[in-house]
Amino acid sequence: MRWKISRAVFVLIRLLLLPATLAGWIAFRLGRGSNLRQEASRTAYGVLFIRWLMHASRGREDRAAGQLLRALAGVPPGSLAAMMGPSIIASRLTGFYPSLYRYPPERPMKSLSSLVGLRTAFLDQALEESLGVLQQVVILGAGFDTRAYGMLRIHRVQVFEIDDPQTQAVKRSALERARIGAAHVRFVAADFNRQAWIERLETVGF
Repeated sequence: MRWKISRAVFVLIRLLLLPATLAGWIAFRLGRGSNLRQEASRTAYGVLFIRWLMHASRGREDRAAGQLLRALAGVPPGSLAAMMGPSIIASRLTGFYPSLYRYPPERPMKSLSSLVGLRTAFLDQALEESLGVLQQVVILGAGFDTRAYGMLRIHRVQVFEIDDPQTQAVKRSALERARIGAAHVRFVAADFNRQAWIERLETVGF
């Protein structure tokens, strides 16, 4: 019963703040945000967005996700806060978190919207359990993953990020704009459909 009340109040707050959400969405669509999808993987962008929501809702610490998202070319300043701020405010006030950005995620998975959260939690746990012995980590299809700039950076782990050249170029540019240090990361551009990624990895001293 309490969960149902929290969800009902959450929906009510979202409805009351709907004008702000719509204004943020319009600003995002009319800005350069719509062009970003032509330069980088839509999947990479979507996953980063969800992880930023996890951080903003205080479920999962990932400061770099917010920094990177704001620095990405095509994200109009303020549009994200206006678009998703009402949802985050409603969650904090009610304690109800949609499955899309609930962290830790609901188990067992009841909808596909929990998929990113479950995958994120699994990889987080696997890395955390191995931090004491890890020296190198290879992230295939790294996209806009930010673990290299959080837990792995703190523990001084050498990271190799392998991804599509266009997506990787967008990410590296955003990292520079956000002033996120990446000296411990080796970026390897590879087309997984055409190149043997292990050979590309060997060229950077793996």
